[in-house]
Amino acid sequence: MKRLQFDDLFAIANLVIWAAMLCTCVTKSYDADLSDTVRVPPETDASLVRTPTEDSPTPTQTPEGTLTVSGWFTIIWNAETHNFITSDEGHTVEVLLDEQLTKPHGGPLALDRTRVTIVGVIISDEPTILQAQSIAREADE
Repeated sequence: MKRLQFDDLFAIANLVIWAAMLCTCVTKSYDADLSDTVRVPPETDASLVRTPTEDSPTPTQTPEGTLTVSGWFTIIWNAETHNFITSDEGHTVEVLLDEQLTKPHGGPLALDRTRVTIVGVIISDEPTILQAQSIAREADE
């Protein structure tokens, strides 16, 4: 088995940095696309509702103030783990995830790069961050 040398570690670190930069660019691009987002009055349960357009389906807002998003789940490693879901329309949202929610599916790594449906609440819109309340692999539904 080959031992990792400094050059190998340097190359791996560069790949991680480039992946983080790409993720930041995708997130900023998504945030710029939120021009049709409207604020909901504070007396409602939802903190953010996206106004639907005819040509782009949007995540489902449920009556309880939760948001349902389906797409590809991805984990980015950058000093700590960052979880993201990317919809079929290419919108990426960061997901705050309690690992207990992923135990029935084998943990977060078992869900990495799979299609999932996440139900959660938006806790920040700059950048968009979703606090997950449940997660289900789409093949399991």
